[in-house]
Amino acid sequence: MEFNAKQIIKRRVALGMSRKTLADVAGMPYNTVWRIETGQREPLASTLVALAKALRLKSVNYFFQKSARGAVD
Repeated sequence: MEFNAKQIIKRRVALGMSRKTLADVAGMPYNTVWRIETGQREPLASTLVALAKALRLKSVNYFFQKSARGAVD
């Protein structure tokens, strides 16, 4: 499975969260979230766990799904 940063963006937007809010809730710097979402950085496992919790997900597996074709990401 390959990490899909678009899934973070998709979930964050669906929850009405800004990057800043996500970073604050996940307990990490804004730049970390920005770099992950823009594909400039591969997240550590611990970072994925923090993001999943902040995005109210039960599992990090959501981040490894492909985005649906034609969906707005």
